[in-house]
Amino acid sequence: MAKYVIAGKSDCPFYARAEMVADELSLRLADFSVHKIVLKPEEWDEWLLKLCEGRGWSYNGDSPIIWRELINRGGKGILLGGCNDFLEMAKGYYGLTCMKSTETLKLIRDENEETKKITEKEEQTKLSSKNLFKISVTNAHSKISYNLLSHICSGKLNIGTVKNKDLSLSLHCVNKDMHDLLDGTKMELQDCAYGELTHVSVETDTKSTFENSDLVIFINESEDLGRNTLQKFKNYALEINRMVNKEAKIVIAGKHAMLTCYVLIHFCTNIPKENFFALSRFEENKIKAALAKKLNIITSCISNVIIWGNSPDFIIDHSFATAKGYEGSVWAPHIGEFSYAINDIIYEKMWLNEELPLTIDAPKNIADFSLSYSAAILSQLQDLMTPCCGGIFSLGLVSKGWYGIPEGLVFSFPVTYENNKVNVVHDLDVNESMKSKLKEAGEKLQKQCNELLESIN
Repeated sequence: MAKYVIAGKSDCPFYARAEMVADELSLRLADFSVHKIVLKPEEWDEWLLKLCEGRGWSYNGDSPIIWRELINRGGKGILLGGCNDFLEMAKGYYGLTCMKSTETLKLIRDENEETKKITEKEEQTKLSSKNLFKISVTNAHSKISYNLLSHICSGKLNIGTVKNKDLSLSLHCVNKDMHDLLDGTKMELQDCAYGELTHVSVETDTKSTFENSDLVIFINESEDLGRNTLQKFKNYALEINRMVNKEAKIVIAGKHAMLTCYVLIHFCTNIPKENFFALSRFEENKIKAALAKKLNIITSCISNVIIWGNSPDFIIDHSFATAKGYEGSVWAPHIGEFSYAINDIIYEKMWLNEELPLTIDAPKNIADFSLSYSAAILSQLQDLMTPCCGGIFSLGLVSKGWYGIPEGLVFSFPVTYENNKVNVVHDLDVNESMKSKLKEAGEKLQKQCNELLESIN
């Protein structure tokens, strides 16, 4: 598909000419689409300079500027040039040109200018009257983020229904070379015309990204946990401390989620520790899928699998897990809540205790699992925003001494969502073997956290 972007001044007749040709092409060609950016004359020079610097383009400054966006997310957009370059391309490739007179184009220019003023005034009124819920996403150029964003914007978090707010989205990229990709993503999201989505911005500085955020999502794909990575998360924490709403939820997903969450909490003293969540849903879902395959049922029929601890040393606990829909000796499809205990229907204890845990061996590149990883993040966000899971699920929280885990560590615990908050299930009857494993995991994690702080302070 060919997607062209035409950007120009609202009072420019050449923008009007290029716009008319582009509109005609989009009507005639199924695979041709156009995205328009109209700016006030006083905004043009600064905007164009920033655009060309960010994309590495050399341009003479005339309005309009036209480029082709590579919407399949590979490489930078390709600069076509100005109005004449676009008209030449349209005539050469498609045999189409603009036959409108100069007077007609001036009338269209005047209409564009007036429309820009009206639209801008309406947008300002709309934003000022809207009760916005701002979500900020770091590493937003990643494959995981790309899959996640459309789900968030399409209303699957029910922000409009539950929070009675409209969605504002802030996409952050540390690497300025990725700005092109995010600009393309921004345009795609706008073109999707999602009902809840009011505003999308692409940011390269953390201050603008986190300012007034209600939900911050960190997606860490890096295996590295060296000083540079830790310093980056320390800087994130300092900005969060100053910029986000004090009741904001901070969600950490991806590599080293528990450890990076610990670093954020240590340096972010203005946000309640209870508002930080490190995800273990991806691992939980993989265990559920393996159990479902073993029992020849669907994954959603498995419940109450518990993931304890910290990546990559998660402890799998299936002792409380249940399965619905299994065709066992007792079959009760008419009883909706009827289920079997996993330990009562899987007799291969060696498989349960030795092979099953291997299912969640940490992938070297989580981007290879971008679809399932983004689905895991989405379902966890749904449980934090609009509870849908039911039963027990696993989530990394700041320990208050539960199950002997030292206070202050971020550890994956069994939790439920009740009374609009996450609650640790603190009274499970765990056996001595599990108690020993948890004690060992807590001691190891405490040592890791101490070493992290020593390296960054």
